[in-house]
Amino acid sequence: MHNLKTYHIFQMNPTYICKMRKFRIPVSWEVNAVQEIEAPDLETAIAIAEVDETLDLPEKVDFIEGSYKVDTKLIKDVIESVGLDNLANNDILNI
Repeated sequence: MHNLKTYHIFQMNPTYICKMRKFRIPVSWEVNAVQEIEAPDLETAIAIAEVDETLDLPEKVDFIEGSYKVDTKLIKDVIESVGLDNLANNDILNI
C-alpha cells in the first residue's frame, strides 16, 4: 500500500502519468451523544439505551478526537478474497 508521502510525491511530479481511480475505503469513527429515553427509572433507561436498536440516533453528536481509522483488516480480507487482479470488480473498495 502507498503511504501519504508516496502519494504526495506522485501528486507533485508532473512527469508521472497515471489514471486516477476512485476507491471506497471503509472507515469508522466514534461520537459522543446524549440519548433521550422515556422509562420508569434510571436503571430501566440505561437498559433500554444498551439494547434497543430501534432508537433514533441523536441529532447532536461530538466527534471523539483520534477515533477516525481505516478498516485495514476489511481491506486485506477483500484483497485476499478477490485477488488484486479482480479488485476493480469489487463493490467494497471500488466505485
